[in-house]
Amino acid sequence: MVVVGQGPVGATAACLLADEGLTVLALERDLSAHPLPRAARFDGETMRTFQRIGVAEEIERQTYVGGGGQFLSADGEYLGGWQYRPPSNGWENSYYFFQPELEEILNRRVDTRPGVEVRRGTTLLGYEDRGEGIRVRVRLADGDTATYAASYLIGCDGARSTVRSIMAAAVDDIGYEERWVVVDVNLLEHVELPPIITQYCDPDRPATFVPGRGPHRRWEFMLADQEDAHAFEPPDAIREMLRRYVDPAKVEIIRSTLYTFHSLVCRDWRLGRVLLAGDAAHQTPPFLGQGMCGGIRDAQNLAWKLAAVINGSAPDSLLDTYQAEREPHFRRIMGRAIECGRIVGVFDRDDAAGRDKDFLRRIAEGDVPFSSYQVPSLTGGLLAEGAEPPTGSLARQGHVEDTQRRRRLLDEVVGGGAVLLVAADAWRGSAEDMALLRDAAERARATVCFIRSEASQHTNLDSFPGHTVMSLDPGLSEWISHHRFVFVRPDRYVQGTADNTRAAAALLRQWLHSVSPAELVDDHANVATGS
Repeated sequence: MVVVGQGPVGATAACLLADEGLTVLALERDLSAHPLPRAARFDGETMRTFQRIGVAEEIERQTYVGGGGQFLSADGEYLGGWQYRPPSNGWENSYYFFQPELEEILNRRVDTRPGVEVRRGTTLLGYEDRGEGIRVRVRLADGDTATYAASYLIGCDGARSTVRSIMAAAVDDIGYEERWVVVDVNLLEHVELPPIITQYCDPDRPATFVPGRGPHRRWEFMLADQEDAHAFEPPDAIREMLRRYVDPAKVEIIRSTLYTFHSLVCRDWRLGRVLLAGDAAHQTPPFLGQGMCGGIRDAQNLAWKLAAVINGSAPDSLLDTYQAEREPHFRRIMGRAIECGRIVGVFDRDDAAGRDKDFLRRIAEGDVPFSSYQVPSLTGGLLAEGAEPPTGSLARQGHVEDTQRRRRLLDEVVGGGAVLLVAADAWRGSAEDMALLRDAAERARATVCFIRSEASQHTNLDSFPGHTVMSLDPGLSEWISHHRFVFVRPDRYVQGTADNTRAAAALLRQWLHSVSPAELVDDHANVATGS
């Protein structure tokens, strides 16, 4: 495998692929990590992926846990906002971070990860897809050129992706394109500022405030169409914009830059043996802090599928489900971010007054604007059309106690592959049922994990196949008790549920048919029937 780009998405992808047993060549154009902040927030799902590659606890120590977001009028009136649901996957819902610190941790991990070779200062010159493999041509840090052979290539090389350019991939512009000046500062002394993302709906200058870890804070200021961006380059102009919110003497400006916030989606995320992930495949306005999260989801969705194809346990067509699942998911999040941007980004005073009046009326009627935001479920691809929740949603994770009485997160017990979670409290199966479940799981290459509640007095837990754990999380206990059998994919999304053993075995067989080559499925069928 070749991964081009070693920002947060590329480094995570390299580690996930190596965890799947693949050999990875990671290429990065720059010799060292970018020294200035770019992304500023990620969510609990991203932290769960960091957990999987072994860096979550170290990253957590370098973050600030935040809440949701709010809209304020020019007069400071509350116009709406969102709060997150209680955490459901073992981590908080929102983390603010300083990207150079995050990249330092990820770089250490990828540099020392067995199975990954990192080449920094290396520029991609081109590639040749030969059908049975791909050849990648690069310029090394010393100026020499080299060619490498690989099974597949993933372009994680950002918004100005070289891989996407070589692919000549068409890009759809969804229609949001606005210029914003992004200003990162360090506080020099304590200043009372909002603890959550705040959208200042001020027609004089729409702005966004983003909290941060330690002294780091960020403001983003929208420019009107007729304004000259160069007028906002001098430090005095930046300080004047900040003055509305903070005394410029109390902050150190560490970066100010002009960004054009885009809403772009590449039409083809895959061309033969070349795939795109992260900003190379899609770009969203940053208002929900979901840009980097989307790229990490891409890596998580793609890594196990590439491993299955390369090791021969799945057909090449499995890779076509990557875009089929991820693109609709990304588009829904992007659409919500665009909505957020259009709420705040109003310069016309009459339009702003009308918006404020409407939002205040809705709040008075109990309909708080933008209060229902949540990350959507996956659809399409391997997921059955029209399936009911929790199918397509991220599986719950909580703390559990294993058979050695160790407190661990559930994913740490079951590992990174597919897993069938079973409510042990409700288990009434016979020996025949147990054999049926064990056989179906083995054929589907899935782990089985029985989860019992703290109140359970089940006496036959040692006879269960796979893992048996006791849930220490009431939410996890309630969730598994309600659904009884939950089949979770390697990317931790729910593939389906069942309410009895035979239906669960059928779910596992259906999975095998979905992800395995026809000849492998036929072999399993012959073994099962004694043919």
